[in-house]
Amino acid sequence: MEPESQKKCIFGSILPGLKKMESKVFENEFLKSLAMLTREQQDRALVYIKSLLKRSSSKQSLLQFAGSLDSDSVREMNAAVEAGCENIDRNEW
Repeated sequence: MEPESQKKCIFGSILPGLKKMESKVFENEFLKSLAMLTREQQDRALVYIKSLLKRSSSKQSLLQFAGSLDSDSVREMNAAVEAGCENIDRNEW
């Protein structure tokens, strides 16, 4: 029986090839399935796929602001939230 470290090395060397093969198998299966749909269903699938891309691109556009606040501003905002939130004004209604 081979030690675990040797097994990992063997699998590690063939893994990139397997991933490429899995990717190609997926692509072929996807295209085959897409071809079986009606034109209207294909159009709906395309709209759905594009909507997924928009969601991920909106996350990317939000990431441009990551790290843009300095630590003093963050502390100030946290203090304002702590002071103004989770308080109940029983006379408000």
